[in-house]
Amino acid sequence: MTTLAVINDQGHQEQVAISEDQAWALAQLCKRIGFTDCRKNAVSQEEAYLMIDATTLVGRVLADAGYSPR
Repeated sequence: MTTLAVINDQGHQEQVAISEDQAWALAQLCKRIGFTDCRKNAVSQEEAYLMIDATTLVGRVLADAGYSPR
């Protein structure tokens, strides 16, 4: 199991536990997703850039935890 944590606007930490298979799949998604994918699903260009920033950050965290797809 891998635990990912998010701090919300009130400063509270929320955590989610994911399996190793889920962590690998999420790392693959973070590696493969691009701006065009995000722009198609975002309500604005600004939101698309936020999505890219978030997936890049999650990808780095997963890589640091040993889930670094090539």
